[in-house]
Amino acid sequence: CASPRRARRKGVNDWLAKRDIVGVERMSGSAIAMPEPEEHATAALLEELVDFCPSSRDRANLGRVLKATREVMDKARDVVERRIDELIDGGALERAVLEAVPPTVEAAAGGSSGSAPASSASIQPP
Repeated sequence: CASPRRARRKGVNDWLAKRDIVGVERMSGSAIAMPEPEEHATAALLEELVDFCPSSRDRANLGRVLKATREVMDKARDVVERRIDELIDGGALERAVLEAVPPTVEAAAGGSSGSAPASSASIQPP
């Protein structure tokens, strides 16, 4: 007699196999053996939720919403990647970091930038 946990895993694996998701043999709870497992697992879960709806009209509408959401998210990722590249290439990111983290007084004066004690040669006798 299989445990409920094993039965659920078998059901998930059967569902994944029906959809030709390659490389998945078992879901252990930590990772799925395929590239970018989080994206595949999320897609599988969302598609299963859409398929779970009893109404064919609801399934169709939810499928359309899911597809549109994926398209918008892909476009948003492209915009973010381009903006990050612009910030890095133009030096704006480095300038923003330097403005946000002001230099210490010692570093600004050309002294050491670490927290190590001064060397004995630089200490003046009393």
